[in-house]
Amino acid sequence: MPAPARTPHERLVFTNGRIRTCAGHEPADWVCVERGQIAAVGRGAPPEPGGARHFDLRGRTLIPGFCDAHVHLTWVGLSFLGPDVSHADGPEAVCAAIAAWDGPGRGPGDAWIVGDGFDETTWPEKRLPTRDELDGAERRRPVVVKRVCGHVGVANSPALEAIPAGKHTDFATGRIAESDLWALNDRLRPGPKTFTRVMPRLTQLLHRHGITAVHDVTSAEMLRALQTVRAHGDLELRVSCSLPTDRLDALCAVGLQAGFGDAWLRILGIKFFADGSLGAHTAFLRQPYTDAPDTRGVALHDADALGSLLRQGDAAGLQLMIHAIGDATLERVLDCAAPLLRNGNPLRHRLEHVEVTPPDLVSCLADSGLWACVQPNFAGRWSQPGGMNEQRLGARLEHCNAYKALLDAGVPLAFGSDCMPIGPLYGLQSATAHPVEAQRVTPATALELYTARAADCVLATNSFGRIAPGLAADLVVLDGDPLDPVALQTVRVGATFVAGRCVYTADSRSRPPA
Repeated sequence: MPAPARTPHERLVFTNGRIRTCAGHEPADWVCVERGQIAAVGRGAPPEPGGARHFDLRGRTLIPGFCDAHVHLTWVGLSFLGPDVSHADGPEAVCAAIAAWDGPGRGPGDAWIVGDGFDETTWPEKRLPTRDELDGAERRRPVVVKRVCGHVGVANSPALEAIPAGKHTDFATGRIAESDLWALNDRLRPGPKTFTRVMPRLTQLLHRHGITAVHDVTSAEMLRALQTVRAHGDLELRVSCSLPTDRLDALCAVGLQAGFGDAWLRILGIKFFADGSLGAHTAFLRQPYTDAPDTRGVALHDADALGSLLRQGDAAGLQLMIHAIGDATLERVLDCAAPLLRNGNPLRHRLEHVEVTPPDLVSCLADSGLWACVQPNFAGRWSQPGGMNEQRLGARLEHCNAYKALLDAGVPLAFGSDCMPIGPLYGLQSATAHPVEAQRVTPATALELYTARAADCVLATNSFGRIAPGLAADLVVLDGDPLDPVALQTVRVGATFVAGRCVYTADSRSRPPA
């Protein structure tokens, strides 16, 4: 049996601030927490102390903990184990970070240097680094640097000598993409003990952002690490897991279905990739890329193969999590999924990202009943005038990350970050100030999509995501009101509570009284 979670405060009453419940009723004046759950929510005077400790919000705002409905804990954990190239402003800066790295590596003999997170679309010279440039930085150890999207990277000569030829690898330039890159990731991924060691740092990062629940695309190594942390009662994060496509047969063989686990760690489904990314020019489009007219991207499965995978996962009782960015991919996925949805969508099968959505496909998606987990940070980061999405799509930008259009059509939405970057507040800011004005959503809607609706998407409606009696006391104190469009642009997390226990505070005044 897993060890119990750390003992929460027996009774705690939040007062003297704004309370945004995200539970479909008027804001409350106070919230009472007992034994890790919401015990009562009310208006007027709070209940008599009766041994309860009071948390004075001091005019700040209490909301449900954020649920990031699409993360990669493995990626985040690995980012602590190599040079950070996410802030590089060009190939020279990437190479300088590689040359300066003197820490341990990954893979066989800990020899490989892996840098994660560069974004060449923000550089003056909008191109990938090259094999020759990486060789200039490091010629002895194998090196691979990966773009922020995780769909394309570049390797140096020792690395290319160590990997097999693949259809997505260019040995002249060092470019490696899609399934070839993922196979290399599998080879270089450390064991569960490494992830167990970095878990406290990873969890602290999430708590600083007010995140109390995630839906993770989980590697086998990370799943083992999460189980270890949970068994010791130290998992202060609610984790729903979807495993990679290559684990589908194993899940089917042992009969695991969506929801297997407990309140802290559970299996939800299977993640399928149907195409690549806009950044890598591998999202599959109906029409060629504006800045690469010789390609429409990459379809990772033909219709027959994709349909077979989806049928197998659905029949096994697993939630389908389907990566679909380009409009050609969305059209194919909708066709393949249609037979599974004739009697509704009780498992809340979902599409991830859903970035290029012309009006005809918005209507088809709404009719299908599929959920869409979208990333508002993508709009804030890449849909600015002249930004990457306009470079890739041209006039199609008006139908990119079209959250308002999807909502108006009746598509059930949830928000996640895909770790690009982690940060629900940045997501709320991006959704409400969307660079394409017609696609902006209200602050109240944005908040619900990152709390209540995200919980709905991960089959946790009755567990967390709202401030309502009987639900988990996973709560966040903000220093401003997220429903105020002006305040939202600068609001910060003041404290985070998981099961009624304060796990993060920005200052000592945010802690509950002893």
